[in-house]
Amino acid sequence: MLSKLKNGIEVQDFDTIEPITLSSWDRMALVKKFEGALSVKGNAAVEALEGKRVKEYMTVLRAFADECGLTVKMLDKKLERTLLHSYRKVCPP
Repeated sequence: MLSKLKNGIEVQDFDTIEPITLSSWDRMALVKKFEGALSVKGNAAVEALEGKRVKEYMTVLRAFADECGLTVKMLDKKLERTLLHSYRKVCPP
């Protein structure tokens, strides 16, 4: 799947995919499947997400995406606040 994304080949039709919620354990299990630097950066992203540290999460997410050859735009303050609020509603402490 990663090589397909790097080469620009469409993997799935994303309009028909239903959103799913991953538990903390599910996220960590996915990250452990990566190798080397991807695993380390993915683990840092999961930890920042679990700690609800948005700025740190965006920084490590950008590093993770760069490692994959993808780019991630930074959030503006309004979108960041909306994202954090919706995450808190879905994943209470």
